[in-house]
Amino acid sequence: MVDAEAVLDYVVNVFEDADIAREWLHCEVPALSGSRPMDLLGTSRGRQSIREALGKIECGEFS
Repeated sequence: MVDAEAVLDYVVNVFEDADIAREWLHCEVPALSGSRPMDLLGTSRGRQSIREALGKIECGEFS
């Protein structure tokens, strides 16, 4: 199980800037069905969805 802190670290790692990462966490993300990543951190499935979206961003897939 991946905890919220590990996901937050991953967000910063992907965006390489804490301010940009923080902004992304509070925006509605189409890849998360319009949900804000911060709203999904509380569940295991939500954290997994965030990690999947970040993995796509790392690969240059911004859908």
